[in-house]
Amino acid sequence: MSTDIPQPVAAQSKPPKRVLKIVALSLGGLVLTLLAAVVIVGFAVDLGSMVRKQVVAALPDVQKKIGREVTIGTVSLKLLPRVRVKISDVKVLGQPGKTGVLAEPLLQIGSIDAEVKVFPALLSFGRRIVISKAEISDAKVQVARLSGGRLSYEDVLDQLATQPKDDKPLTQAQIDQMAGILVEHAALKQSEVLFHDLSGPRPAAPLKIGSIELAITDGQLFGLTSLSLDMAILTMAPNFHLGLVVGPLPRDLKLDAPWTVLRKLELKLSPLQIDPLLAFLPSSTGTTIERALVEADLNIVSPEASAKFQIAAKGGLRGLTLREQGVPARLYSMSKGSPTDVIVSLNLDLSMLAGDVKVDRARLDVADMSVTATADLRNLWKSPAVHALNVASRGLKLERLLALLPKTSIPEKTNLSGPLSLSGSASGTPTAADVKLQFDMTESNIATPSLLKPTGMPLVLGLAGVVKNPGFRIDRFGLVLGPLSLLLHGEVRSGQDFDLTLDSGTVDLDKLLRLLPSVSEGLAGGSGKKKKKKGPTIDGDLRISGGVSGKGEQFAAHAKVKMQNADFEQDGLDLSGNAELSAEVKQSPSQSSVDANLDLTPAALHVSGSVDKDRGVPMRLSLSAQKTPQLVTIKNAQLELPGGLVRLVGSADMAKKYLDMKIPLVDLDLAKLAKVVPSLREGAGGALFESKLTLALSATGNPEQLGSVRAKLDQFKMQVAGGTVLGGASVTGLDTPRKASFDFSADYLDLDKILGEKQSGSEDEPEDTAPSKEVQVPSIFKTLEADGRIKVAAGKLKNQTMRDFLLEMTLSGGKLQLKALTMQALGGGVSLTGTQFDFSPSRPRFAIKAKFDKVNVQNVLSFQSSDLAKKLQGQGSVDLSADGQGLRWEDIAPRLIGQLNMGITDGKLLTAKLGSQVIGPILQRVGVGNASVLDREMAMRNLTAQLRISDGRLHANSPIRFTSDEGVISLGGSIGLDKSLDMLGDLQLQPGLVSQLTAGKIVPAGPVPVAIKIVGSLSKPEFQLADPVKTVAALATAIAKGKGQELLGKVGGQVGGQVGGQLGSALGNVLSGKGGQSGQTGATGGLPSLPANLPANLPTSLPTNPQPASGQPAPQNNVQQQLQDAQKRLQQKGGLPGLFGR
Repeated sequence: MSTDIPQPVAAQSKPPKRVLKIVALSLGGLVLTLLAAVVIVGFAVDLGSMVRKQVVAALPDVQKKIGREVTIGTVSLKLLPRVRVKISDVKVLGQPGKTGVLAEPLLQIGSIDAEVKVFPALLSFGRRIVISKAEISDAKVQVARLSGGRLSYEDVLDQLATQPKDDKPLTQAQIDQMAGILVEHAALKQSEVLFHDLSGPRPAAPLKIGSIELAITDGQLFGLTSLSLDMAILTMAPNFHLGLVVGPLPRDLKLDAPWTVLRKLELKLSPLQIDPLLAFLPSSTGTTIERALVEADLNIVSPEASAKFQIAAKGGLRGLTLREQGVPARLYSMSKGSPTDVIVSLNLDLSMLAGDVKVDRARLDVADMSVTATADLRNLWKSPAVHALNVASRGLKLERLLALLPKTSIPEKTNLSGPLSLSGSASGTPTAADVKLQFDMTESNIATPSLLKPTGMPLVLGLAGVVKNPGFRIDRFGLVLGPLSLLLHGEVRSGQDFDLTLDSGTVDLDKLLRLLPSVSEGLAGGSGKKKKKKGPTIDGDLRISGGVSGKGEQFAAHAKVKMQNADFEQDGLDLSGNAELSAEVKQSPSQSSVDANLDLTPAALHVSGSVDKDRGVPMRLSLSAQKTPQLVTIKNAQLELPGGLVRLVGSADMAKKYLDMKIPLVDLDLAKLAKVVPSLREGAGGALFESKLTLALSATGNPEQLGSVRAKLDQFKMQVAGGTVLGGASVTGLDTPRKASFDFSADYLDLDKILGEKQSGSEDEPEDTAPSKEVQVPSIFKTLEADGRIKVAAGKLKNQTMRDFLLEMTLSGGKLQLKALTMQALGGGVSLTGTQFDFSPSRPRFAIKAKFDKVNVQNVLSFQSSDLAKKLQGQGSVDLSADGQGLRWEDIAPRLIGQLNMGITDGKLLTAKLGSQVIGPILQRVGVGNASVLDREMAMRNLTAQLRISDGRLHANSPIRFTSDEGVISLGGSIGLDKSLDMLGDLQLQPGLVSQLTAGKIVPAGPVPVAIKIVGSLSKPEFQLADPVKTVAALATAIAKGKGQELLGKVGGQVGGQVGGQLGSALGNVLSGKGGQSGQTGATGGLPSLPANLPANLPTSLPTNPQPASGQPAPQNNVQQQLQDAQKRLQQKGGLPGLFGR
């Protein structure tokens, strides 16, 4: 028998405990190693350099948003035991390219230090972030006030305003994430703000707000947050403290009113002189504070969820001085008001939910004048109850209150004096109290440019009513002024349920209008010694009525002003008849509407020289409009005037931002309108109101951006000045036009009617030399982009035919260019094509290119001087090229440079008396001459001139030559742009004219050269002999070679007696080659010496003013004197042989 030995069964494989232990220890060691590494890195390793690179990389975006360069210093970041970030030396640099304070950093921060607790964030998986510290230390801000009032940081604000705004509301997830943030402590430490005033000629010492300490404790959205701010304003020690406790915010972060989160406010300001700081506020005009010592003490406490406030306040301005800005230096002493103390104190309890107000004490003190009030008002929102009310004033005087204001801010002819009082009281039971409030100026005297109220005339603004349950009954609320009682009465059941009626009753216009100084003075003047045929009168009645009501969210108001049987006449104004104005407004949550009407048709209105409207002539204005949250609709707006009816319809879709307005096709007879307003016909353009007009207009664009709105003249037809004008135009930009274009054409236009003829005075009337008024280029010319064309087939200009008028122009960048301006007018061709104007500089520049071909010179000159146009006539051509600058002729003339070429074929200068001023006195020496021929205008045939324009004058490049009836004239010199003359030349006196003037007694052998000088002005030229000696010699020589030698011995015989005869004989002897007679020849030969035995009654020299023959004009004194001097010089130089070296 065998025995089987059982085999051992293989057991389940299990790792040995030692292996598990080793694995566990290994994993634990790894974790500990990692934790140790993290701890070591967190405590020992600074990651700041890596963070700094990321911050520096983000700085360009920041710099782009603020427009300034930003720099940072070192950055430190450690992760344990708390995440701590520290950034040092942060700067927002000054403006590029500036020096001094402006080049220094606008903001510099010593350090920014923040710590975040690690474990709360880890344990909450990032839902709870605790910022244990966030501090900014050693911050410094520098603000400078520049010339013109601009502040040095405004460029940053301007740049930020250009950045796109993110108006997306926070989501609830974002709000919940923010709710987990707690700021245990945040602070601004040891900081300061410096204010530099660089607006004056010398920089002032900077003002400093220092020791700024701002602390925020337990900052969180849905809990209480404390804030405190202390600083030293313009002092070394802190003098300002603000303490706040706010919170919690509502869960959706939507505040119905900020006061709901205020728990406590404490503000204390020690007395501080604030005027040094006022210079750094934005510049303003009008009346501002110049000096004051401000102090304040305010405490507000509001328990959470109570909506109740306990307020105790006291503060004021001591030595308050007001000053009006922008007054001339000579009025500086009058630009300040009297220094005055203004103090306010208040103690009240306020319950916003219940509507309870309890004023324990409220007081306003102005110097030694005061107003005090106490009140206990309850349940104001639902059923008001007045438990107590008392308002009283003491010592209020108008003249003393007026003294607070600068005299320069008070209108002229203003005089306020006398007492005024403020009072209020309540009597009866709290729920049925009689309430009275009144502001009374009855005993005061008021004289202003718009109101004249004597002492004793009622002037009261008051409220009288009864508290009801519920509501308040208003018996009278409004204004009483003399004969006018404009009062409201009715029921106010709640703030959303009321019904009030307005009525003034019938007001006597005579008594009411006498309160107006202009009317009162006119009536007083009408009763003086010089009585008018019909003195000033006032009659008629006025009534103002209306009402206002509300029910829930529905509101309505209506008013009517009605004038009846008016009869008012004074100082050229005559108003009579009836007139009515009415308006109605309705409002609801879904829409609102307005309807208004003004009807002056039943009234007659006559204003001397400007308005002449009779009764029944239509004059009405009406408006009907409706508004919803998305759409504004003009259902109908119309203006009815004599000559037509103009309507406006359209809408503005605010949701789609689209405007669509139209003036439908309208026919207007402007002549009828001009009958009512005759002043429209006066002056240039008056003829436009003697026309008939048909037009249609439209406007489209974004109603929120008026600059994008485009107005278009869709249809245009105007029958004016003998023709018809057709065309269209458009303008983009209703606030400031940015772009415009036009295109008009006409078959015929009488431009004389449109431009109007200037009424010139008599020929002897002196020209106006007063400087013209200062002219400014409208700013629109510098920004508007425009182009246009005007074409006229035919017409009339300066009473002559005009045709083919064409104007094409562009305006861009302030530069106006006449691409084409041509016409056939003024008897020839006219072109100003290529002329340019540049309005960009402060003194605009221009370059004129003008050509006038075979035009009537008189008509061309009439555009500049009607007086000169009457005196210079002819047909000619002009080519002008000139550059200049300015708008007034006084500024343009001295700087004008260019070239003027001209030719006149057949001209006349009506005021140039060449014959009577020069030729006549010469021939009178011979004793012969036809006086009737001498006094005539000067012909100017075939005139040619090339003139250079500079220094305010026209300088002749070459002699100006023309032919006159007296002979050929050649002139050099210049003509002033002020019309003054300074010319020198010669006249080739024709033998035929001499023969004609001497009845054939003298016939020179050839032309006699006469040296002439022309002075005076183009309007009144004066001809003078430029070289009398040469002229006498030339005349004598011409006579000697021609006919008339026998008259040489008679030169001066008729005017100089024996003296002239002696001189004449000597001239004849010398020129004929004969010697002098015995005893009469001078030592040097030639002319004899004057005899010693002259008659006693003869003058010792030639007469200076010989009497002309009957009907002959008297020769000019200066020419006579010149001839006399020439004769003396001939004697002194030994006669003609000595003079000319014969």
